[in-house]
Amino acid sequence: MYDDIEDLKVELLNEKDADEIVYVYKSVWSTAERYPLEWRMYRQYTREQVLSDMREGYYYFGVRKDGKLIGCYKAIITEKGCFGEQQAVLPEYRNTGAAQAMYEQFINFAKEKGCKRNYVNVLANDPVCDRILKKYDFERWGEPYEQTKGMLVQMYERKVNKKETKDEIIGILINKFDPIPNEVFVDIGCGSGKVSLSMSKYFNKVYSVDLDKTAIKDLDKIKTDNMELLCMDGIKFLEEYDYDKVFVGGTKNYEKMIDAAADKAKKIIFNVARLGVASRIVDKMNEKGVFDEILMINISKSYSLVEDIAFHPINPIFMIIGSKKC
Repeated sequence: MYDDIEDLKVELLNEKDADEIVYVYKSVWSTAERYPLEWRMYRQYTREQVLSDMREGYYYFGVRKDGKLIGCYKAIITEKGCFGEQQAVLPEYRNTGAAQAMYEQFINFAKEKGCKRNYVNVLANDPVCDRILKKYDFERWGEPYEQTKGMLVQMYERKVNKKETKDEIIGILINKFDPIPNEVFVDIGCGSGKVSLSMSKYFNKVYSVDLDKTAIKDLDKIKTDNMELLCMDGIKFLEEYDYDKVFVGGTKNYEKMIDAAADKAKKIIFNVARLGVASRIVDKMNEKGVFDEILMINISKSYSLVEDIAFHPINPIFMIIGSKKC
């Protein structure tokens, strides 16, 4: 497990990077024994193939560590969305967060381009692929099909604005916030507004705060009467407004957010996906004298499998809870 991927840099590649791309693909696909030999040979691109792709509209992205290209993938914008393929990481750099860094960039790239979905195809029933796709909320799209002789693949899609706090997590949040009807709640980084909408049933007023103008515009169509939407920086809001309870669904600038809210909020809760970040939030809350507890929440959902029931795990969440001490 890794704590941070800040030392990895994902960047748009160009023709001068072609030789490095070829090296990565030859190194990875020459040893990818899960795939048919014919497919492995086809995926070991030549310089000419890479350059041809770039000139035909494919974007190549690479992840670098200390300046070295350790992984790459290519993407193209289609009428269906942003299609990604040919992701590869050098064997000696696996389990460093390189694949995750590229998936996060892939998701952001689709959003920047105004696409409605990301989509990929991977080996059918491959546990490694399934694990990372579930981490980023991809879902099966259609039925498995034979991409080349003897190789079944499964298409997966992820709606660009789909990433939301799960219903089960919201249930725990409601319990931990212990709402009182006359209180004011703020949802920092509200995104789709799912948490805000749920909390609007229990609080007198809900502020939904996000820097994403599109998210705020979309939420305005479905907001309740006691919700106020603000397109502004979360730290600025916490410094300037009055409120009782605060939810932060991300990790950007968490130290400044805790500094701003510690003396004002009755309770503040962070949801994060990475243990290292969660640990640092706990340290900061302890520094401010507001830390209560941290929960690691693991939930699995059922699905049908060969006339029986199996379970897909939902990505674990660390919920860090702090409150003002009387």
